[in-house]
Amino acid sequence: MRKATPTKRSATSLTKSEMIVNAARKLFLEDGFGTTSMDAIANHAGVSKPTLYSHFQNKEGLFSEVMIMMCNEAGGPIMIEEIFASTRPPKLVLKQAAHFLLNRALHPTGIALFRTVLAEAPKFPELGKVFWETGPQRFTEGLGQYLALLKRASQVRISDPLGAAEQFRAMIVGTYVLPALVGVAPALSEKERDRRLTHTVSAFLKILGHKQR
Repeated sequence: MRKATPTKRSATSLTKSEMIVNAARKLFLEDGFGTTSMDAIANHAGVSKPTLYSHFQNKEGLFSEVMIMMCNEAGGPIMIEEIFASTRPPKLVLKQAAHFLLNRALHPTGIALFRTVLAEAPKFPELGKVFWETGPQRFTEGLGQYLALLKRASQVRISDPLGAAEQFRAMIVGTYVLPALVGVAPALSEKERDRRLTHTVSAFLKILGHKQR
């Protein structure tokens, strides 16, 4: 059963923790992780430094909460679970998964976050770890488990379902997300995007030895 989509709440109904996370998200994406101070986050959230530190010990912890919030807003854990629990034909499941991954990654906020992590991870390795675990890894593990089910049902011929899932993610990210990160991605209509993803899914299933009906 799908959980209700969270609705936006007024600023007055937010808890102090939520106010802090919202402020951190805005500043991290606009100014970067390294240059954003805890003082700036406290000021932007309208709370005192003691209050800030009573909720979060450091910026890394705040970044983790920002990632979790953004993942939940995109329906991450729920959507991934529902997509790969489907009994529809694999072509339709993988096509939905590809759209989910691409739409989430190409969202302006997603691109801004990706750029922030790429810029800051060398100095703050924990950021890359949090980003990976709450985003790409979660998707890849869900897909890997789904491909393992297909393997047990003799619908695909693969020795490493998780490795195949990593390849699928790379096919989408490498083709569409990397150009967007450097500002050279072509504008695609929904029809053209759907056509291209359909082709990618068909090629992937062919590699896996799936006989499409």
